[in-house]
Amino acid sequence: MDVLATLAKALAAGMVEVVGLVQPLEAATPVLSPPAQAGRSVPVRTARIAVDDDRGPAWAWHHNLLSEHTGAHLDAPALAPHI
Repeated sequence: MDVLATLAKALAAGMVEVVGLVQPLEAATPVLSPPAQAGRSVPVRTARIAVDDDRGPAWAWHHNLLSEHTGAHLDAPALAPHI
């Protein structure tokens, strides 16, 4: 049996507990600072563009600025070394 099928069976049987570790991103979210020579991390900043308002129902749109190591860790996109 493959790993996903085994996990699905265990979930269905109540043998596995799923724990959500989701945290909101906000200005107070902890940010890991790199060594001084690498620069500095910025606090989380968000700007609302639209949220279920006269510009569109049932959707949200924001600009977000955050450092890669925000919170416990936010996975960064994989970039090729030459980029």
